[in-house]
Amino acid sequence: MSGVENLQVQVGIDGDMEVERYIDPDHDAINSTTAGTILGAQIIAVRLWMLMRADPPEAGFTDTLTYTTPDADFNITPCAPGGGCPYPSDHRRLAVSKTILLRNTR
Repeated sequence: MSGVENLQVQVGIDGDMEVERYIDPDHDAINSTTAGTILGAQIIAVRLWMLMRADPPEAGFTDTLTYTTPDADFNITPCAPGGGCPYPSDHRRLAVSKTILLRNTR
């Protein structure tokens, strides 16, 4: 999708119909073959996070924000344009998120 720089998805897991925590879809807690499995856990919610970028670049604008993503090991800090910078600082950005509760999960 044009304008989306980063999209992340997490699922809310639960054993008693209240979200215990949000995890990445490949997390061990929902893989029944690993020791980290949460017994009886079901996915009851989905959380989406997107970093949107304006197009084209804006002359004289410098994005100095750091965008905190749901993944604790990955934050986005814009850098000087050029030289292989994946998030050039001369674009305006907007971070948005939405949590969707899944009905009829049982």
